[in-house]
Amino acid sequence: PAGLRVRVLAALPEVRQLPPVPHRATVVPLRPRARPRLPYLAAAACLAVAVAAGGLAVRAQHEADQQRDRSTRAEQQSAALSALMAAPDATFHTTALKGGGSGTVVVSEQQGRTAFVYHGLPTLPEARVYQLWYSRAGGMVPAGLVEPGRAGGAMLLTGTPRGAVGVGVTAEPRGGSSRPTSPPLALVPV
Repeated sequence: PAGLRVRVLAALPEVRQLPPVPHRATVVPLRPRARPRLPYLAAAACLAVAVAAGGLAVRAQHEADQQRDRSTRAEQQSAALSALMAAPDATFHTTALKGGGSGTVVVSEQQGRTAFVYHGLPTLPEARVYQLWYSRAGGMVPAGLVEPGRAGGAMLLTGTPRGAVGVGVTAEPRGGSSRPTSPPLALVPV
């Protein structure tokens, strides 16, 4: 209504105003404040060095454990081979392998062990490995793998010689086979 405007304008001088809101000035520095980053960088570098050193220490410990295990196994095998060679019933059977090299099969029925001592084995292609077998009742039973790349050495066969009439050597796919896949390079009667 027309009278409302007149009344509002007449009442304005009596209405108290709110106090002014204080105005905060924003200060903009002429140059940005530099934070000291050196402590953060030093801490990060120390952390990286600590992680790397920890990783190297764990790796070195793992390699030392593996080497100790290999040494222990080698000592045990050496002791077992010595005992087998010195057994009163030990028999030695030597033969030449087709393609080169020679092998000696040592058997002790009392100990229930057999060893293969080899020399001058030709290097096989990388995909092949020498495998040993017990010949029993017309069949061949896996008895172990010669460590690849070794031309000479000695190893204990797995299993017992009881009931075996011979020990065979074949060249098999790396990792060995459950049955011979090639003709024997040697079949040593025991």
